[in-house]
Amino acid sequence: MLMLFFFAGAHSQAQSNIYVNSSTGSDGSGDGSSGNPYQSFYQGYTAASSGDTINLDGTFTWTDAVEIGDAAGSGFTISKNLYVRGAGAQNTIIQANSSKNTADRRIFTISNTYNVGFEKVTLRNGKGSSGGAIMAGSSSSNTGTLEINYCEIVDNISTSNYAGGIYLNGGTLTSRNSTYTGNQALYWGAAIYAYYGLYRLENNTFTGHSNFSVIHCIFGTGDLVYTNNTIAYNTITATYGWAVYNETTGYSIYMQNNLIVENKNASTPRDWSYGGSYSNAKNNMIETAVSGFSDGVDGNVIGTGGSNLQSTLNLNSSLVGTRTLAITSSSAKSVNSGLSTNNGSYSVPSRDQRNAIRAGTMDIGSYEFNGTGLPVELAYFEANLNESNHVDLNWQTLSERDNDHFEIYRSKDGENWTLIHTELGAGNSQEALFYAAEDRDPINGVNYYQLKQIDFNGESEKFDFVRVEVTKDIATVYPNPAKHFIAISNESVAPYQVVDHLGRVHLSGTVEKQGQINIASLPEGSYMLRIESKVYPFQKMP
Repeated sequence: MLMLFFFAGAHSQAQSNIYVNSSTGSDGSGDGSSGNPYQSFYQGYTAASSGDTINLDGTFTWTDAVEIGDAAGSGFTISKNLYVRGAGAQNTIIQANSSKNTADRRIFTISNTYNVGFEKVTLRNGKGSSGGAIMAGSSSSNTGTLEINYCEIVDNISTSNYAGGIYLNGGTLTSRNSTYTGNQALYWGAAIYAYYGLYRLENNTFTGHSNFSVIHCIFGTGDLVYTNNTIAYNTITATYGWAVYNETTGYSIYMQNNLIVENKNASTPRDWSYGGSYSNAKNNMIETAVSGFSDGVDGNVIGTGGSNLQSTLNLNSSLVGTRTLAITSSSAKSVNSGLSTNNGSYSVPSRDQRNAIRAGTMDIGSYEFNGTGLPVELAYFEANLNESNHVDLNWQTLSERDNDHFEIYRSKDGENWTLIHTELGAGNSQEALFYAAEDRDPINGVNYYQLKQIDFNGESEKFDFVRVEVTKDIATVYPNPAKHFIAISNESVAPYQVVDHLGRVHLSGTVEKQGQINIASLPEGSYMLRIESKVYPFQKMP
């Protein structure tokens, strides 16, 4: 199965790629290549020229000692055209602090006129005035562009009235296939607030917010575009608030195939309000809306809630790593109720947020109930270190179609992979199934694991990889007891000492990787081999 991804807007042909890995990279000896990456976002940004792409892997926290480029309040300021690409939203995290509501700065401030994109990363735990995750632009004359592709914007807080997630001050935002959840402002725009800015929102999920509004636009001249978004299960904290609030006139609204339900103040639905003019508003499903919509007119479904919509976020077999709210039944009114023709002059996505091909008549919202190209609907794939220092690998499927088997691959660098396990699939199933495997010989250090699914016809798909860090004993000693030599299964050159039970040093030196130590001169008895902080007892034979 060949999946091709195309991005428009801020990211054109990059001049070069710079690689950063928070676990295996080094700012001192790294050169930014894929084989020798930097460690910090700061170093990657410093090395980047305008138009470059920074490829990130791992977790980047502004409170870490190596991250020296950010400042209180503004966070990290980007003042060049740049594209930031991660290894999947579940694997690459950029955060202002390690927990919500503890930071003293937002994550990013983007200066006026610059074109910046983020792909396959999670931005979380930022806290700042007007934009907890991102403040893009500083005036209505801003001409910059901001892209959010296959990202998650999570648990960011604004200390002002506006924009828990993204504050757009002038300029243009394009957000595709991304998830916004848990963001908060004092009043307006928990996820997005646009002041003289314009946005195109396509195949996104907005859920789990508690605020006066989730998406809010005020002023501006141009187009606001909403296509195939799911906006659900947000708490509206004021009787005059709405999940989506377009406050003033001056722009045209293109709105098609959006699922806006279960957004409530207490038990009262508060889903959609507008102040602009509609250029196109077709085939939307809205539980409650201010005037402008009528049930059954232009394909709109008004007055129906989300009883057949998943209430919590899941990967739902996503090929791109962002979580969604699944439609749980073919009887849902949103199924087969969408419109595949253009949203005005704007194209409608042929795939849903998970990158599943939209099948037959398009569904309303970011999730396609009968989406194809996803033979296995994966709930999760995870790796955890157990008490034996082995790695437990667990995954769950929600459905399987023509699934022959799974393969698990391991890598030490995220690029070169080795097959370590094969597991038979269920063929065809419509129920939740659980699978488990164990890696009894993981690599010492960071291990990457990737799950691959193979159909009966040989077609396959790979899911975003997970990772776990293993700390092994650095050596084993054999034979034991020994007469002339002991062999060391160490993985690198290391200093050693051989001591007796009184702590007296009898031998010392440096042992090579997989080396030997001559113990022929030792008297018979019990000894201990010390390598760094580890101690290995052995017996010397006469």
